[in-house]
Amino acid sequence: MPSKYHKFSLFKDGMYTGHFTMKDFKSIIGNKAVTQFTPAEFMQATFLHSFVAGFVEDKTNKKLFANGKVGFLPSVNSDKNTIGLIRMDLNQECDRFRDSEGHFIQYKDLTIDQIEQLMCEELGDSYKMTWESIKEDYQRIQDYVNTLVASNPAYKGLIIDPDNNFAAFN
Repeated sequence: MPSKYHKFSLFKDGMYTGHFTMKDFKSIIGNKAVTQFTPAEFMQATFLHSFVAGFVEDKTNKKLFANGKVGFLPSVNSDKNTIGLIRMDLNQECDRFRDSEGHFIQYKDLTIDQIEQLMCEELGDSYKMTWESIKEDYQRIQDYVNTLVASNPAYKGLIIDPDNNFAAFN
């Protein structure tokens, strides 16, 4: 069952611009391995330097994260010796919202309300799609069990129904 919008907006062509690994962070006071960061240092290096800096204009166009190109952690960091960041281009147009002149709005210019609406539409739909996919998988298993019941009465009464007995079967 396809999404209402057929795909997540963040997966549109041009949004993802690369994956980067951060092993250390350079600052005016020196270098430090990311595995040795305190929480405050981690916040500085990943959130401020990679995400917030993406909204700053860089006229030299030499910075990795600037001019609408942001970096963030795609996952949790747990006992890793490097930090993986993905880079997204928020200059891309969001085809869900238009400005007063009828032009699509760039992701970096979305309002809080528009971002919340986008999240509700896409994430809500993804959970529904995931649940429907799980139910289809369980139905395939049930169809197989039904063929077993026809040849072996010991399987009679086995019902795989994730809506009603998910915990019992799982």
